[in-house]
Amino acid sequence: MDPSYEATTLPMERVDFVASAKFTIKTLYFLGSWVTPSSTFQYKLYAFIAQIFGALTFAINVNLMLPGVRDLENLMWSMPISLTMLGYWTKLSNLYVRRHEVQEFFNLLNSDDSQVDSYKELMIVKRANKYGKKLTYIWFWLFLTAGLSALVTMMSSDPKVPYPIYYPDWRDGPRMFYASCVYQTFCIIHGSLVNQSSDALLPCFLTVLTGQIDALGWRLENLRKLSQPSNGNEALIRKEFVNCVRRHKHLLKLSLRLQNMFSFVTFFQMCLAGIIVCGLIFQLSLLSPLDDPKMFLKLLSFASAIFLQVFLPCFTAYNVRIASQALNLKMYSADWIGLSQPLKRMIIIFMQRLQYPILITVGGIIFLGMENFMVVLKYSYSLYSLLRKVQSK
Repeated sequence: MDPSYEATTLPMERVDFVASAKFTIKTLYFLGSWVTPSSTFQYKLYAFIAQIFGALTFAINVNLMLPGVRDLENLMWSMPISLTMLGYWTKLSNLYVRRHEVQEFFNLLNSDDSQVDSYKELMIVKRANKYGKKLTYIWFWLFLTAGLSALVTMMSSDPKVPYPIYYPDWRDGPRMFYASCVYQTFCIIHGSLVNQSSDALLPCFLTVLTGQIDALGWRLENLRKLSQPSNGNEALIRKEFVNCVRRHKHLLKLSLRLQNMFSFVTFFQMCLAGIIVCGLIFQLSLLSPLDDPKMFLKLLSFASAIFLQVFLPCFTAYNVRIASQALNLKMYSADWIGLSQPLKRMIIIFMQRLQYPILITVGGIIFLGMENFMVVLKYSYSLYSLLRKVQSK
């Protein structure tokens, strides 16, 4: 028998799976964007003021940008930032509306059903949690760098506001320019932090879910060792098999909860990202990195951040699908032929269920994966080609 199973009788360390997203949650909480059912009245008041400020920011920027949109080129300058702010508000609204579901998901994720029974499983899930934490840190700095790169236009002999806006004549002047620079700088930093934090939740928890699926795969592989003729203990095999089935049902429930929380907002984000990337590519095609390197760097970093907004959920959901597809083969590889007929029927039924991998569907239309990531890129390029043709005419 595998010595890892002998250690299951000893008390195991309890894993806090939500801790992998602790940095992201703390960032949202600090910025007044993490309202939970247990939040105090003072924090709810602080969050309300922060969201009013965000709504005012959105209204001011749209009103100041749209009057300057007189042709296709100016539209491509103003559209990406406006759509980014629209996505920002959609994500905040989703977190607030589904705050009870988020709390229930956290409780389910840290429940007894998610805890592991062997040290090998403990190492697998801890490694996945560590990857999830690293993902949030990397994503934080990449998105913050992309936001701060917009400030390079102010650092020149001919300074400009980070994002071009339209001012009526009576508001022109140095004071208004510096006030606009300070205001946009604060909005860029705040928006970047909130955007990256809300975007990092889904990939982080998908990484944690992949770790739990890998831990289940290890248990299925070890059924082969338990089913050796030298063991001769079918009761132990049945007990371990029932635990595996129970764990798989729990993982299905976790994936369904996670899908319900982020389905609409992720689908909406993917649609917006296709248009935003199209606008940014159109702007980059009009610039030369030698003529205006600061503006080129700003647009390139902005496009890279939007690119990662779509890539990370698709990549982590793809890993979930691949890990769940491997479970069927691991179950089949167990030496179950010599077991009793009732237990073999149970195993065959379970293998039929494992033929269907765990898929994360968004918008009730498509599932997250690398295939649909390529669809978004093709969609962006098609829009870009259309815009180039319109401009040439």
